[in-house]
Amino acid sequence: YGGFVLALAVLGGWGAGTLGRMSAVSGLIIAENYDSVVAAQDMKESLERQDSAALFDLLGQHPRALGQMAQHRSRFDAAFARAEANITETGEPEVIASIRMGRDDYYRLFDAFLAASGDRSRTYFEILEPRFDAVRADCDRLLRLNQEAMRRKADVASATARRSISSIEALRWMI
Repeated sequence: YGGFVLALAVLGGWGAGTLGRMSAVSGLIIAENYDSVVAAQDMKESLERQDSAALFDLLGQHPRALGQMAQHRSRFDAAFARAEANITETGEPEVIASIRMGRDDYYRLFDAFLAASGDRSRTYFEILEPRFDAVRADCDRLLRLNQEAMRRKADVASATARRSISSIEALRWMI
């Protein structure tokens, strides 16, 4: 019985250690990438609301446009700060830098758009909207980069689980 009890203790300890490692991998996925995914989604949503504010302004709803722009500019900046503080993947610093440059340019163009008078439809469609599209595309790049990293890390966790199950099965048959 002593050998059997010892084998069960070793198997139990090894299984607990493996589960602990798998738990750590899952926590790592969440800690490193989930926050960036949420930040990228928040930036996209806030950017789209700012674009809507420009359209409100074109339709003569200047006070509403100013309020919406201010609210969502603040939300975009908060989400950007979260993403910038959570750089964990290769290529992420370059995407963050591109978002920062695009955001700054978009804000400058947006402010000039709001300050201009007369028919600004052409300015919106030829200048402001393309800049909006470029920043949104950079936010999509950040989102995809982190989603792909989550997928890779989940695949590693899954492979670890399969190896662990195989090892436990092999040890079970040996006992």
